[in-house]
Amino acid sequence: MRFLKSRSGAAVVLVFAVIFSTVFGARRSLMAVRDEIFTLYVQGEKDDGHSVSNDLFVRFNTGLNLCAVAERYSDRPEVEQAAKELSDLLYEKETEKDAAYYEAVEALSQVLIEKLNGAALSEQDAKYVAGFAQELESRAFTISNDPYTAAAKEFNETTLGSFPASVLGPLTGIRELPVYQ
Repeated sequence: MRFLKSRSGAAVVLVFAVIFSTVFGARRSLMAVRDEIFTLYVQGEKDDGHSVSNDLFVRFNTGLNLCAVAERYSDRPEVEQAAKELSDLLYEKETEKDAAYYEAVEALSQVLIEKLNGAALSEQDAKYVAGFAQELESRAFTISNDPYTAAAKEFNETTLGSFPASVLGPLTGIRELPVYQ
């Protein structure tokens, strides 16, 4: 108790209070900015349902539909293998919000579409596959031009990339926002 009443004790408490308030304040500030940007991800710019989250959900369902069409051509090993890989990846729901997951689904979907286009499809299935390809391309374009994507890039590069956020961000558990290209 005597130490806390001394000048050196007061200095230690002051240094501790300054460090704690700096770290805690940085976390609060960064989280506020991050949460505001993440709202764009979930709700969209005008809360009109046009959001990256919604587009990713539609892409997920399109991938499942693509796998369903591919099941009809399971007698072709290359189609069956591509469909299995895509299906397995689509059911890894815990990584759904990760940009690497998005890119992997994109790549596997394109592989499956190419394999299906090389198969002898029925007329109806050919229309389905063409529609799925168009839907995936359309959603990818929408996602890449979404205001969330620009805001997330700016947050990652400008905010988290500058000092002191570049040091305090990782120290306080603030991670970069996923960017979907």
